Amino acid sequence: MQRLGCYIVFLVGLEVIAPGYIDRVWNLQALSGITLGFMPLEELLFAIGFGMYWSGVYEHFTWRH
Repeated sequence: MQRLGCYIVFLVGLEVIAPGYIDRVWNLQALSGITLGFMPLEELLFAIGFGMYWSGVYEHFTWRH
């Protein structure tokens, strides 16, 4: 969940620096339409899934258990 928090901070920073960027770049009509604030639910689910995947890849390549 720490990775999700970092990603949320990234998305908030992106929205602060470039207001409306997510609405202009993400194809929101192709998504479920569920948002948490201005963040699409699918984007947050992707962050959780990729964080779980990447932690295993990182441990494999660095030989940490």
